[in-house]
Order: sequence, then structure tokens, then C-alpha cells
Amino acid sequence: MMRRHIHPISKTKLNIVTLSLNNLQRIMTMLTILLAFGVTEWGLIVAAVLLLFGGRKIPELMKGLGQGIREFNNAKKDVKKHIEDGMKEDTKKEE
Repeated sequence: MMRRHIHPISKTKLNIVTLSLNNLQRIMTMLTILLAFGVTEWGLIVAAVLLLFGGRKIPELMKGLGQGIREFNNAKKDVKKHIEDGMKEDTKKEE
């Protein structure tokens, strides 16, 4: 009985697929939570935010939220680039 040798690249690709599936699961969970609220609930949430922070603070909050999302996306790109560079190094070592 011959044992199959698992190529290092296939292990790396498996890890990337696993990461992608985990991210997809997180996105689906967030969408489920967001869609669980109806129009009335969203209206109450918006009214509560307006009462708590006032009209002048909301643009500042949105600016901070935008910066946070931008930083998150930049970090995500860096991680993806790091993984791709690691895959390229693995292929160079094999040759």
C-alpha cells in the first residue's frame, strides 16, 4: 500500500480555503443578525443614536467608522499579500 505524499503547496491552498470558508461563515452570521431587524427596529436604533449623540457628533462618528474600515481593509490586504508571498517562496524552494 503506497502512501500519498501531500504536496506543501496543497497544504497551503487548503489553509487558504479554510480561511475563506471561515470568513464566509462570519459574513453570513453578520448578515443574519442584520436581517433579523425589521424597519421598526432600525428606526428605533437610528432614533436612539440621534438622541444619544446628537446631529453634530454623527459625522464625526461616521468618519471614525470609515477610518476603522479602511484600516481593517488595509490589514486584510497585507495578510493576503503575506500569504501569497509565502506561497511563492514555497514554489521557489521546490524548484
